[in-house]
Amino acid sequence: MTNEEILEGNKLIAEFIGGKISIHRSLNVDIVTIGYEWYFLELVDWDSRNLQYHSSWDWLMPVCAKIKHLSQVGKYSTFMERKKDVLYSLSRIDISLTFAMVIRFIKWYNIQNK
Repeated sequence: MTNEEILEGNKLIAEFIGGKISIHRSLNVDIVTIGYEWYFLELVDWDSRNLQYHSSWDWLMPVCAKIKHLSQVGKYSTFMERKKDVLYSLSRIDISLTFAMVIRFIKWYNIQNK
């Protein structure tokens, strides 16, 4: 994945879990707010204020848990297939694969909920 794809994926996941995206022109950066915490939407050298769904199991696991416990939307077989993809990627213990499958699921889920 390119840095831009990672950024977009992090943003998509943040919105999926209830984060709010805001653009701060004076700081020249996008910021996401999740609860009382805020994070920069940029990929620079590691910074605790950057979104880390792509690189931290601590960040990604709550998202996987949310997906696991979602009620069905759309066609049942497609819903279960997408859900199984996320759970299978977890069993592989591959964060890059899991990140990609979570993004795939969220994109599909968002289309079903339009």
